[in-house]
Amino acid sequence: MALTLENYSTQLTQIPPSETQAHTPLNANEYRGRVRMSYFDFTVPTGDVAIAANVGLCKIPKGARILGGRFTCDIDFSVATGTLDIGIMGADLTGFIDAAGSVADDVDFLAQDLDTSNAAATPDLAFADTITHNHGYVTEKEVIVTATPVTAAISATKTCTGHVLWVVD
Repeated sequence: MALTLENYSTQLTQIPPSETQAHTPLNANEYRGRVRMSYFDFTVPTGDVAIAANVGLCKIPKGARILGGRFTCDIDFSVATGTLDIGIMGADLTGFIDAAGSVADDVDFLAQDLDTSNAAATPDLAFADTITHNHGYVTEKEVIVTATPVTAAISATKTCTGHVLWVVD
């Protein structure tokens, strides 16, 4: 017996499965877009990355839909427990992430208080992985993804890597 659909996503409402093209065409960041990845790595310089110090990780272009990301580090926070925020800031350094200048840079836009307390293991932390952490956010202008230690500094000479997945075309 064939399955039936009782409800449709926003995207399928715009192009019902029974029609080849109908309604408003979908944006490439919603349908048949190519997933891109921005990889990042950095080694903490001499001296720690202090609490509340922002580290720029990578740029994401205007119009990109953020699909998620990972952050990992041979981490050694200055105390046994630590948390890390992942955020975004306008690449133009105006202090805003939107074109209208009404939404300020946000240090925990993509993840808040990621637990890095397991110092014995290399943390592999997901971000932008839930609606609360703005999975699917579409950038209104070019932004920089940031990492910010919240409760403990990151010790010198540690290497951190990761990536952000996004789609724009």
